[in-house]
Amino acid sequence: MTHFNNDIEQITYQSPITVIDDIHPPRKALSKPPSSWSSSAISSINNAFLHKVIIGILSPLTYLIVILSAGFYCYAYINDVWHQPIILSGLMLSITTDGLILFLNLIQPRTKHTNLRFDPAKLTIVIICHNGEHVLQKTLRQALHHVPPKQLILVSDASVDKTETIAKSFGVRVFINSRNINKGLSINQVINRVFTPYVLVLDDDTRIGQTFIPTSLLDDGWSAVAFRIMPLPYPSLVNKLQQFEYGKTIFFGKASRKSIGAVSNISGAIGLYRTDLLKLQARRHSGQHGGEDQQRTLFTYLHSFGRGVTYIESSAYTLVPNTWRALWRQRSFKWSRSIQENFFLCWSIIASRHTPFLLKLEKSLQLFIFFTDPLRILLWWLILLNPLHLLTFYLFYLLLNTIAWRASRHATSFFLILLMPLYGLFKCLCRFIAHFYWFKVKYDYLIKNHYHRLVPDRNLFFEYGTVSVVVLFLWAVAIQRFFAVITG
Repeated sequence: MTHFNNDIEQITYQSPITVIDDIHPPRKALSKPPSSWSSSAISSINNAFLHKVIIGILSPLTYLIVILSAGFYCYAYINDVWHQPIILSGLMLSITTDGLILFLNLIQPRTKHTNLRFDPAKLTIVIICHNGEHVLQKTLRQALHHVPPKQLILVSDASVDKTETIAKSFGVRVFINSRNINKGLSINQVINRVFTPYVLVLDDDTRIGQTFIPTSLLDDGWSAVAFRIMPLPYPSLVNKLQQFEYGKTIFFGKASRKSIGAVSNISGAIGLYRTDLLKLQARRHSGQHGGEDQQRTLFTYLHSFGRGVTYIESSAYTLVPNTWRALWRQRSFKWSRSIQENFFLCWSIIASRHTPFLLKLEKSLQLFIFFTDPLRILLWWLILLNPLHLLTFYLFYLLLNTIAWRASRHATSFFLILLMPLYGLFKCLCRFIAHFYWFKVKYDYLIKNHYHRLVPDRNLFFEYGTVSVVVLFLWAVAIQRFFAVITG
């Protein structure tokens, strides 16, 4: 049921067409200038010919490293050699994954989009909200500075608070789910009610007051656009750690890849898509919360023959957990299941002829991380028992984060960088919980709620059953190796 009420509040929105260059938001000055090696290295790679030569050499070499690493991993399992050099085995896993991903993103050239335009007549904003009365009003008011009320759709996902009343007061189009089916499935259900060529998917707590929406990039053939999404600042250590984490992900995972259309993930907080691509996903997106934004991004690559997914330095802000307990719940029970959820899609990306090399490589490395994660998690417990091993790993990840800090010129103190390896250990513990929480989530999805029936074009029973068997096998082997080590 759709509701209109345009007489409640008069909202102004932007002029029909706005033109702007790629936005680089102001940042605080660094306490020290960036190191000479990072600036000179990145600027030299900006030479297009040199970049092509380096990528031409690194592409087959990197694939070879991944294959050899996977082969060594299998050999180690079969021949029981993990317990021999524990520190060497752990470092091999870390260098092959975290170190390699950082290096490949570091050498990518950074370009700038120019002459960008925003045409509100081509855009509909879609917001999915479940009990969001405390955050929704500000989000709607800011969103309506970009489009008129008839081009903003809000889906109340079985809310029991004042969500629907607040949305109706702004005169936007309101749809109501009779039961809570989560964001992904809600988008699948409502996307056919969108009649503009482009869609901005927006979370109910995302602030876009000054965010520029570049519809011209989709006019020019790009499949989708990612934004610079950052946490709303809050005076807590948890918030500051996430500020650096988000900034590092943006610099290496988005800004470094926008020119080749290989952005790996459009944040669920805000993303600009072609409407026809989301309609193609409506019968395929599982709707699961864990990794739902990455799933939408991967389907965008698989269903599109355009220029891929790009990125714009236009900032939006989202609410993030500001306590350790809230962060633990977010990472353990929501975010950390993305690889399990997108297991088969990662293989599809690797096999597709139309996806960029860097995206194929990243998904290969993510699958490698998935296969080695049980062993990696158990290795951490052994490393914690040995101060020398712990110091070695701490220094390795301190080096990676220092490189990221200097290269991205992130405005934060080095004290925070000193804490980032410990923050990584915290996230490792969250992944440990997520591995087993996966089974509860799948039981609720398949058996209790039968949500798979809303996704007719995928055999989710087969997909999730296969992943569950793989997860149990990996943990069984890793635990057997773990006890073999501690018993001598």
